[in-house]
Order: sequence, then C-alpha cells, then structure tokens
Amino acid sequence: AQFPASTRKALEGLTRPLQTCLTIFYRLVEHARQRALSDVALETSRIGVALVGEDGEVLIANSVTEQFLASKDGLLLINGKLRADNPDQTQALLDEIRRCALDQQPEINTGVYRPLAFSRRNQALPLTAVVRPGPGYSPMPRPLRRTAILVLRDPAQQAPWPAQALAQLFGFSPAEANLASELARGASIDEASATLGVSRNTARTQLKSIFLKTGLNRQSDLIRALLNSGASST
Repeated sequence: AQFPASTRKALEGLTRPLQTCLTIFYRLVEHARQRALSDVALETSRIGVALVGEDGEVLIANSVTEQFLASKDGLLLINGKLRADNPDQTQALLDEIRRCALDQQPEINTGVYRPLAFSRRNQALPLTAVVRPGPGYSPMPRPLRRTAILVLRDPAQQAPWPAQALAQLFGFSPAEANLASELARGASIDEASATLGVSRNTARTQLKSIFLKTGLNRQSDLIRALLNSGASST
C-alpha cells in the first residue's frame, strides 16, 4: 500500500534520527561486548579489579574483588568503603588511593602504580594489591570524580593446571601431563612421583621428555612456562 504524501514526508524526516540511534546502539553493543570480554579475562586470571573514589568508596568491582571482600580477610568493605584489618594498613591504603586519584590524567599512565600488601588472619601470605590512577578522562578537561583503580591478587590462591589441558597445549603424554600438572602446583619431583605413584627414576625420565618437547632444560623455566600458559585459565 502507498502511504499518503504527508506520511512519506514524515517518515523520510525520521530517517536520519533513526540512523543516528542505530549507530549509538551498535556502539553500546560493542562496548558491552568488550566489557564482557574483559570480565572473562580477569575472572579466569583470578584478578580482582575495583574502581574506587579518592575516599576509598567502591564504585565498580568485578566478581573476583567481591569474593575477596566477602571473605573479610585482609580487606573489608565498611559502609561501602575499603578498609584493611590492620588500622595502619587502612591508613596506607587510603593514602595511596588518594595519591593515585589525584594523579589521574587525561590519558591513563600505566607507569604510575603503588604496591600494597594486606595481612590476613587465615593465610600466611598477604592479599596483594596495586593501586593505579583512575581511567583517563580525555576529552573532558577534568574528571567528573577523582578515582583510582585497585588491582588485587591472592598469592595463596592456587590456579588449576589440568593435565588434559597441558597435554593438549604442549603435546605431553598423559603421564607427562600428570607430572607437569603436579610440578606446576609447586610439588618437587620427589613429591610429584609419590603423589602419582611412580618411581623417582620414572618421573625423571618423564621430565626429560617434557624438556625435549618444550625446548627447555631447567625445571624453573618449565614451571614459569606452565604458569604462564592458557592451562592456568581453565
């Protein structure tokens, strides 16, 4: 059916606004996809990230950070603001957050950071953190609010290195992959052989084969390669 001339004219007048709306919509979808990708990367890497105000108020936090805070061991969330178990560490945390928030620039500077550690009641190793200035605020002349970024890692949290994943990544046999998995978890060759129920000589033979397949010749280099592999993100 043909629209009346007045209707066609009205529809033609909506063409440009609709195109603009679609462009904005597609940009929002792309930003949402990028954020989802970043969330997956951070969570599989077991990295906590939070955007905080200069007074320590948590504005945005990923699920890993929420898990750290929910444990109430090392870092706490009190009335929406970050605090440490230790009062001295709380003051250090707030001081560094404020310094980094005041260092916020139009373009983010990854070279500016301040490391912190928070003692815990249930772990010998502290909860570690890096405080950075908040996101760049360009093209605005100044940020709407001064912020800092808190990056959290738990050195006591052991990532899984499934033997099957190591076998697929490096071409290990099932026995070699089991050994590599134990070594990646921090076991010595003797501890790994005992856990796997093989002799020390058998474990050492398997380790030599692993070295050949990876082109490495030191156990420390092997562990570093395993820790940095995709198997730690499964």
